[in-house]
Amino acid sequence: MSDVLAYFDSYPVLATLIGVVVLTALAVLANWIARRFLITVVHRIVRETPLRFDDRLLEFHVFGRLAHMAPALAVYYGIRFVPVPRQVSALIEIDSVIEEAAAAAVVLIGVSAGAPLQEPSGSDLAQLGGRNYGKGRPAPAG
Repeated sequence: MSDVLAYFDSYPVLATLIGVVVLTALAVLANWIARRFLITVVHRIVRETPLRFDDRLLEFHVFGRLAHMAPALAVYYGIRFVPVPRQVSALIEIDSVIEEAAAAAVVLIGVSAGAPLQEPSGSDLAQLGGRNYGKGRPAPAG
């Protein structure tokens, strides 16, 4: 093992390249697991509950959007283990930049996953108020 580490010390760019490839593979794997297994399990659980709110979450694909967090979280936590050549780390802390970008992606994904629930559609307005104001008629004032 020490021979391998010594070899990568001699070729830091190669070590970084291998680290990026492994991190990318882990992010793809995290995405596949989230899509294939977690979403399937959540859909089964939601269909079995008598609640209507979780059915709306399913209808608006909120769980599918939240699954996009898996690769972003894999990058967020995994970038710390990718070796950065000294020449690059002297200029910019690239791992910190990527970590912050992944954290921002997680926040944006979380916000965008719930965005369809913020504004009711025309059919929701009809259910809430008993009338459909979306057919070219303005909503009554007051």
